[in-house]
Amino acid sequence: MSKTATTNAPDAVSAPVQTPAAPARAAAAPAPRSSLVSTRETLNGLLEARREKFSEALPEHMPVERLLLLTRLAAERTPKLFQCTQESVITAVMTAAMLGLWPDGTLGSGYLVPYWNTEKRVLECEFQPGYRGLIDLARRAGAITQMDAVAVFRGEPFKVFRGTDPKIVHEPVYDVSRGEADLVAVYSVAWLVGGGSSFDVMSRQEIDAVRARSSAKKGPWITDFAEMSRKSVVKRHIKYLPLSPERASRLMAAIEHDNRVDYNADPNVSAELDTPESIRQRMFDETQAKADALAAQLKAQSARESEGDCTCADIEMEDGAVPEADTAFRSAHGHYPMCVVTLQAAGEDAARAVRESEARAPAEAV
Repeated sequence: MSKTATTNAPDAVSAPVQTPAAPARAAAAPAPRSSLVSTRETLNGLLEARREKFSEALPEHMPVERLLLLTRLAAERTPKLFQCTQESVITAVMTAAMLGLWPDGTLGSGYLVPYWNTEKRVLECEFQPGYRGLIDLARRAGAITQMDAVAVFRGEPFKVFRGTDPKIVHEPVYDVSRGEADLVAVYSVAWLVGGGSSFDVMSRQEIDAVRARSSAKKGPWITDFAEMSRKSVVKRHIKYLPLSPERASRLMAAIEHDNRVDYNADPNVSAELDTPESIRQRMFDETQAKADALAAQLKAQSARESEGDCTCADIEMEDGAVPEADTAFRSAHGHYPMCVVTLQAAGEDAARAVRESEARAPAEAV
């Protein structure tokens, strides 16, 4: 889908001026007004008709009444949402509910953004997580107590130290220009549950590279450059946090969804939202595959030893080398010390993990 986010988006019945590709193809007809939200009454009806579905998708601590209220307020602040298709608005609100983020549009949790679909010639609504929303999900995942993302502007003292004592020294100066051209870097700091902290830094060059990959030519990257820059460093930093996959399923789904929306043209990004259930299933499948491969290796090893032909050296070691003492042991006893025992123990551990996963689904903690 080719799309353009809108603060200056066209009305729902007129497309932006485009140079048609050759050979020219007949343009799709604009969506009929009956398929658009159009009025407050229509929006209220759509939301109320799906109240129960929204409630089922939301985490227990998030009341459905607030979700519906924030959606109405978002439409009042961004009137072009009334020109979006009904289906896209409902899908966007449901996505916010599934991810456990409010579509508040002001506090940074998440945004309902109208995009112009150049193929369908219609405005469509997408939910985009904000950087504060991602931080909230990371905190709910149980690995951090707090996280902050900060923009650095030209004229502010800023140093980054790596090595054995990594740290950031930043002295904000509040009377310098804070326009897009003045932003020189962004950084994030996370305070870990077990103590300590970690940080990540992105230069202006790295930020511009992220923006260049965005499929939207207008929208948040134009109107809210600093906010999008903060979100970029938070998303990258989260990759290195000690997160439990089971507890961070909504966080991972939110990042996947945000990548799909922002980098729509990237063929490596999934075209569907990763739900917490699908993430858990993928993790289980990967664990099962590893256990099956290890079991097959053990079976083959056992068969070779029963025939008196130990080939323990075929088992790839971590550094690709066989210690001299182990070579001497094999000369005396016919096999390397501990290799079979170690592999059998690892196989039993993997199989036990698979059985436990089958017996009980991981608790949803976010």
